[in-house]
Amino acid sequence: MSNNSSDFSRRKFLKAGAAAVAAAPVAALVGGGTAFAAERLTKDDPQAKAMKYVHDAANSDQAGDGENCANCALYTGDRSADWGGCSIFGGREVNTKGWCTAWASAG
Repeated sequence: MSNNSSDFSRRKFLKAGAAAVAAAPVAALVGGGTAFAAERLTKDDPQAKAMKYVHDAANSDQAGDGENCANCALYTGDRSADWGGCSIFGGREVNTKGWCTAWASAG
């Protein structure tokens, strides 16, 4: 003779355990609320040199009028901040006044 209440509890426990195991990788990807400061790109970085990156577009003879990281489609940060992420440079932060040869209009 089986006890229905213990079967139900066991089933509930196993389902909850399976859900917790499935949720663990997602929680790791989302993060636990710990924020890490992104590394800022330096003008001496080999990739920055290859892309002719400058911290201020005014210092580039190749940047067009009004072109800067803040209005580039590849910029991933807050456009009103001084620094933000860039998909070209692996998420490292670039100056919003900066520019590189990968610049593409965000608008």
